[in-house]
Amino acid sequence: MTKDKVSNGASFLGSVLKYSVSTWVNAGIVGLSLILGTRFLGPEVYGDYDVFANAASTIMAISAIGLDQAYMRFYNEPPKGIGTSKNLASNCLAVSLFSLFIISIIFAFFSSFFSNLFFGKYSIILLVLLLADSLFLLVMRYFSISARMQNNILLFTVQSILLQFFNRLFCLVGAAIDHSFKLTVLFNVAGLGIFSVVFFFLHKNSVLPKKFQFDFKAFSPVLIYGLGLAPAAILNWGNSLFAKLYVTKALGSSQNGIFSSVALLSFALAVVQGGFNTYWSAYMYKNYRQKQKEITRVHDFVMLGTMVLMTALIAAAPLIFLFVGREFRLGRGIFGLMLFSPMLLIISETTVYGIEISKKTFYNTIGMLLSFISNILLCIIFIPTLGVVGAALSLAVSALIMFIFRTVVAQNLYRTMESPIKSVISILLMAVLCIVSFLFSDNIPIVTAASLLSLAFYLILYRREAVSMAGIIKSFIFPEKRP
Repeated sequence: MTKDKVSNGASFLGSVLKYSVSTWVNAGIVGLSLILGTRFLGPEVYGDYDVFANAASTIMAISAIGLDQAYMRFYNEPPKGIGTSKNLASNCLAVSLFSLFIISIIFAFFSSFFSNLFFGKYSIILLVLLLADSLFLLVMRYFSISARMQNNILLFTVQSILLQFFNRLFCLVGAAIDHSFKLTVLFNVAGLGIFSVVFFFLHKNSVLPKKFQFDFKAFSPVLIYGLGLAPAAILNWGNSLFAKLYVTKALGSSQNGIFSSVALLSFALAVVQGGFNTYWSAYMYKNYRQKQKEITRVHDFVMLGTMVLMTALIAAAPLIFLFVGREFRLGRGIFGLMLFSPMLLIISETTVYGIEISKKTFYNTIGMLLSFISNILLCIIFIPTLGVVGAALSLAVSALIMFIFRTVVAQNLYRTMESPIKSVISILLMAVLCIVSFLFSDNIPIVTAASLLSLAFYLILYRREAVSMAGIIKSFIFPEKRP
């Protein structure tokens, strides 16, 4: 590998790491919230709270109707008639807020149904708190995207960390006072609300224009693009929410608490995806025409990095689960299976952008719909007989179905994979390792040996990328001094 390529690789890695600072800090916050939450709260309250948080994120995704993604896509190229990115932001946010208003009216008319669906009882207070939480998440979503697209790393990092703190840790203040679900939720929404209001007034001038202007004809291309993406985003959150609701109804809140804690532990992989996506999405939209060869190379690097991290996490599972509450350690057996879905999410960051680039976002909707339907059917089949194992299997299989569909379509629109067969072999081997980690969860030596053998295989299969990555990391840590 030439010095220039190493230097460029180090520069790329540095850019990714800069945007990953908040993600790694957030991982620490989530990890701390998991450790404290599984000790302060029992599985039942923990499971109910996780359903609340997941429901709020799902409502936020529904309210956005894909305009958050459209804002990102058109940030550098606002349609004629909209003018500036600030006008684009105000238009997207206004329509999303109106969407949330309509949803709130629907919730008011069918309050009994939604309250019993999410909380297992009738509670207007909890429904109001749920909608308020969704509102704060929605507004902060646009401010986060704006900081990212403005390349304001400091602002993006600060906002992301504070958002995670108030959304995950502050609620435990309520849990420490009284180990009840309602007080935990109240502190969560209050903390997030105070942060959102203060942040909005401090930074609104950098995101929104002084005067609001809306031209429906000019905005229509953005709306159409967003609506094409909306079902995929909604179904993505809905997939996870349905599994947790079904586990709660079929097995009880305690089992959902265990399932949800393992799902949160899989955030270890989401850390990588979040940090990479933050930089990669803007990079792709800016460079997909000029740098297709470099983009293709990145896929293999992502494959290697993801597989190495997967094998490490599966091997370290016994140690990781020592930090959670004793009642939650029963979830260790499904840890590998739960990692499979976020693994595919990371890989898809380098395989499915052809759909967005070609503006054929309805393919994302089809892929998510296939995933959602298969998840529902598999949950109904597996959960009553296999318990939380059935829920984990359902998520893994449905994620694989979506990944295959979107990747095949996207690669025909914009190729980013140099050798698809290498990726197929890697994913199949990882599926086998995840199954082994479940079948032999009580036999640590077997799981460890399987993980090490898998690691050796990946290093051989991606030896070119491994050597290049070693050079890039060395160059990044020990940069050469220029005369």
